[in-house]
Amino acid sequence: MFEANNGQHLSTYSSRARSHSPQKRGTPNNGDTRIVSRSKSPQKRKAIARTLDYLNSQCHLEGCSATVVVEATKFLVCKHQLSHASEYFRNVFTADGGRSEVNVVVSDMSVPSPATQFRWFIESSVPCPGLKDISDETLETCMRLAKRFVALGLEARCSKYIHQNALSRQPIVALCWLNWCLKHRFDPTVQQSCMPAVARLSLTSLEQHRHMLSERIYADLLAAKLRACYEKAVSVFQTIHRMDHFTCELPQCPRCGRTKEHMKVRVLANPCRKLVGCERCMRDAGCEIEAKAQGDLQAYYQCPHALLPLNDNTEECQCQTASLSAHLRAQTERSSRPRQRLASDRSQK
Repeated sequence: MFEANNGQHLSTYSSRARSHSPQKRGTPNNGDTRIVSRSKSPQKRKAIARTLDYLNSQCHLEGCSATVVVEATKFLVCKHQLSHASEYFRNVFTADGGRSEVNVVVSDMSVPSPATQFRWFIESSVPCPGLKDISDETLETCMRLAKRFVALGLEARCSKYIHQNALSRQPIVALCWLNWCLKHRFDPTVQQSCMPAVARLSLTSLEQHRHMLSERIYADLLAAKLRACYEKAVSVFQTIHRMDHFTCELPQCPRCGRTKEHMKVRVLANPCRKLVGCERCMRDAGCEIEAKAQGDLQAYYQCPHALLPLNDNTEECQCQTASLSAHLRAQTERSSRPRQRLASDRSQK
């Protein structure tokens, strides 16, 4: 039974038609056979969706037009004007005997689109038909592309815009501008113009956005806020001290007993000398602190060991070591949290 079935299967397989594929032939080369690909399909190119023309009539006559392709957008620009505005495009247009069409990769950012980013760059750097004013919306793109395409004129315009508007913006906006200046390596003077507005942020906000700043700038901001805190403390002390030197009108002077007929006597209180008397009694008793300070009043802090002035030249008393340690420990924990989160994210990946 097994042999019969086995024979039946053999006869079935032998009766089936077999396919014979032709052998691939190639051109012989020194006895070796090389298989040549038959595919002749051209490279796929993105279709041009729109064309933006930045040429004038003189460019068409002189033949100085060039085409810059950014994804699906074609920019018709003057070769001379763009070369004057950007060292990058000057090198591109002069290479290989002068190229007239260039494909440019603007950036890897998708919002706004690369075509929009390059349009902002063209309109803010090429003077024809007219320079577009830089705004808060286009500032970061212009700063980045000014460095990307080595456009010194656009870089100077961005620096001027930051100088003129940094102090009038909200502190968090100025912080973003300062971060862009650090990221794109703008001049230190441009960074300095943003720092007074950034210093208005609270200490908690500065700690939360510490990753956006360098260690040197972060230290300078803390030092500026510390000195400003000392000045505010002195101002509070001056205000309270002036309020303590008050005057009132009484029927009789409590010091010399002087009275005025049918009138009240003006009595002055001098907390510095711990005296109360009329104008005649207090004629030579002025404010002792103002006399010693000569117009520059100083606030003081009374600790259990000494009376310490509040300024940036005074060392902290030994009793403040515990408080300093607690603040330093808390700041170290805050700065280490982002690193721990980053390490945990990497371990999960």
